[in-house]
Amino acid sequence: MAKVKVNLKALKLSRQNQKRRAANKTLMNEIKTHYKNCLEAVHQKDKNKALEFSRKYISKMDKAVKNKILHKNNVSRHKAKVMKLVHRLSSAQPKE
Repeated sequence: MAKVKVNLKALKLSRQNQKRRAANKTLMNEIKTHYKNCLEAVHQKDKNKALEFSRKYISKMDKAVKNKILHKNNVSRHKAKVMKLVHRLSSAQPKE
């Protein structure tokens, strides 16, 4: 029987990439969920929920930057956009 040459480094790298891809996908799905929840809270004008979800969103985004999943400038832009919406909601004065 003929022996098949297998590049063991390539196989290991493939396994590592699959694990990393799964972890990155999980984190990105969490980020998207927190973003959608934050936007929904802003549209419902719920200041407390909007702040809570924006904090979770920003925390996950910072974690993605730390793990080099997303670029820091991209994350900075998105964080500013969300905080602008939340602060606009919290600074709106109720008319009496």
